[in-house]
Amino acid sequence: MAGRGHLEHRSQGRLWTTFPARDQYITDDHIPFLEAGIPAVDLIDFDYEDQGESFWHTKNDTLDKISAKSLKIVGDVVLLSLDSIEALIKD
Repeated sequence: MAGRGHLEHRSQGRLWTTFPARDQYITDDHIPFLEAGIPAVDLIDFDYEDQGESFWHTKNDTLDKISAKSLKIVGDVVLLSLDSIEALIKD
């Protein structure tokens, strides 16, 4: 998984201790950017409360399904990564 080591390093002792690896390619909103040559990352949550019903990309994919815990983790990872992202942009 590209970037996985970076996330583990950046979050060490502060966020998740592990990031689950998936053996599947995720088709999501980031794909058109990648196809256009624009670097992109897909921050996606697979830890749903109701495993039996998927709301993802349906009319029921509404704000009440958002996990505050997941948003905090994503926000923390982004904030911890900003200096590295800036360095990549400058290179």
